[in-house]
Amino acid sequence: MDEKYNMFMETVDEGFRSFVNQINGYLMENGCKCDIKLQKSGYVVSYVLNSRKRILATYVSRKTGMKLRIYPEHIQEYQKCRYMAFQLTLSEDNNPYIKQFLEKELQVSFHKDVVQNI
Repeated sequence: MDEKYNMFMETVDEGFRSFVNQINGYLMENGCKCDIKLQKSGYVVSYVLNSRKRILATYVSRKTGMKLRIYPEHIQEYQKCRYMAFQLTLSEDNNPYIKQFLEKELQVSFHKDVVQNI
């Protein structure tokens, strides 16, 4: 995993490497498993919530830059726009909101797990 992650990091814009590492560490510390696959367009890095086997977020490489697609708990409610609405481009402006979004989603997932185990 470390070798694949390092190879993925080589493809990340130098200006965003610190942020990507920060998000990786945060998600791993909060019970996510990192799954890395190489596809035609580049690396696809998914973070799976171990407790529920649900993908929380995926990095995808596009011509327009690195994107982080977030899969919110209630994504089905967004119907047609659900796959593109939460595909956010890494940028100085977006990064704080991306982190906040992920933090909120982990809180919702954690709360849902606690309620189900009662």
